[in-house]
Amino acid sequence: MSNPKVSVLMPIRDTRADWLWIAIKGMATQSYVNLDLVISDNGSTKASTLAVLDAAEDQFKDRIVRTRETKQGTAYALDAALSASDTNTVYYSKADSDDIFHADREANRVKLFEQLPPQVAILYDNFFQLNYQPNPWIQPIILSPYDYRRSLEESLIPGNSMWRASVYDTIPRTFIYDGYEGGANRHSEDYAHWLAITDHFDAYWFDQDPALTWTYRNYPSSKYWSDRKGSDYAKALLQSHARKRRGLAVWYDA
Repeated sequence: MSNPKVSVLMPIRDTRADWLWIAIKGMATQSYVNLDLVISDNGSTKASTLAVLDAAEDQFKDRIVRTRETKQGTAYALDAALSASDTNTVYYSKADSDDIFHADREANRVKLFEQLPPQVAILYDNFFQLNYQPNPWIQPIILSPYDYRRSLEESLIPGNSMWRASVYDTIPRTFIYDGYEGGANRHSEDYAHWLAITDHFDAYWFDQDPALTWTYRNYPSSKYWSDRKGSDYAKALLQSHARKRRGLAVWYDA
């Protein structure tokens, strides 16, 4: 069985130390053998965050590639991680720095991806969502088969998905999009990336048990919830751009 190279991109900025350690360890100890965790620090200043990065780099030195991007914005951190990744990467995967990952997440994804046709360029799976209000509680998020029309109404592909490195033969190798620095306030870089990829390729829903995938932390101070205006604007802007690219009616001109 072949083991194509997987590079997992993890952007970080002052992530809470205990959550960061759980996320890094969860990716650095994945069962899949041919994997790098590319950590891109987006200008962290918290001593506790930097201490975790140093400790992780020391403990998992054979798995971690570390880079730093001082220009603020997750898209810049992801671009830095892309630049630092192995040139032999076959599959890219994204991991948030405050989430929880099953040890076989990437192995299960690669096993399925290797059976899919080249036209399928993104693989996404079900997951758990750990909510923190009013008290911590967890819910399974069960997704649905990909439909490009529905993706223009909502971001149905999670940020923590896997995609083929070969897409960069067709689309620009960047998470930055036109308008990222404006009213979008540096939101929705993953949604922009999936829309760009699915201009040319298909996505595939991996109907996996969430217990075997990952857990997303949903909390009030997150980037999404702390700036809903910027997030909502970004989504509308990207949907407008994608509709224009695809020759569809534009219902909102952001």
